[in-house]
Amino acid sequence: MTSAPIFAIAPGLLGFLGMAAIGWHLSPPPPTQPTVEVATNDGVPRDHRRPTKSARDGGLVTEQMRAVRNAGSPTERLRKTIALANSLPPSEFGAWMEGDRFDFRQGPELSIFRMIVFERWIKEDPESLIPWAGRNNHGQAGRALLSLANNAPQSLIDHYRSHPDDKTELQTLKEVAKKHPALALQRLQELSARGLPSETARVAKDLIYALADKSPAALESAVGSLDPALKALVERAMSGQRLAASFPTEIRALWERPDGWKIFSGNASENDELATRLIPEIANLPQSWKAGMV
Repeated sequence: MTSAPIFAIAPGLLGFLGMAAIGWHLSPPPPTQPTVEVATNDGVPRDHRRPTKSARDGGLVTEQMRAVRNAGSPTERLRKTIALANSLPPSEFGAWMEGDRFDFRQGPELSIFRMIVFERWIKEDPESLIPWAGRNNHGQAGRALLSLANNAPQSLIDHYRSHPDDKTELQTLKEVAKKHPALALQRLQELSARGLPSETARVAKDLIYALADKSPAALESAVGSLDPALKALVERAMSGQRLAASFPTEIRALWERPDGWKIFSGNASENDELATRLIPEIANLPQSWKAGMV
């Protein structure tokens, strides 16, 4: 699975990073510490150097960070950082991203370390990244989820099929719709057919507006397959598109609808310009609209 880069490097570091990049895969894995066995009183060998897992992990992290911190030059420190980021097993990505394991804060190393780990995570283990990023959907985690939505949308959809989380999925599908509207619309139809709680359906608003912007004809043709709550959102979004394209025509069409004011006010809450464009029509408004504006 491939992905576009998701993190920006500060200007001036690009050349430096490019020169150091040759070291990304040069560092061998750390040697395994030999186990020393000693005899107990009953003659049964005992592992004299077997610490607890947390102690082993803590000791290894300390050793790994000491190598970065004690590097002899900025170039060597960057090489150590890159080597560390590339040596981690995917099972440790979350622990390094959540905690303060990488505690060197005096240069660009932390940003570069996180960039590499997230790039690896996207490519090597998206199944564990998706729920993690959903729980930590901010900063670099949010950008990682966005990268998956843009470049590997099917992996997101497959994940939510087997691990249902309607609210998070609908929010994610909004991003999928920006580049893959057909895929996002198909999944929305599946969710609607399965049944969405009314409070969850409201979260679909941003997704539906994105689909109305990117693929209005397909969305309009699919409206019959959606549940009533989603259908109302589609009608509102499509009216918003028509108001933007031909305000005088669409506003008069809305005047004829009993729910016209509700549709217009919903769109005006998304687009302040619509309220401004209504001002020249004030004298022509139906009484029901004037009452709704009070």
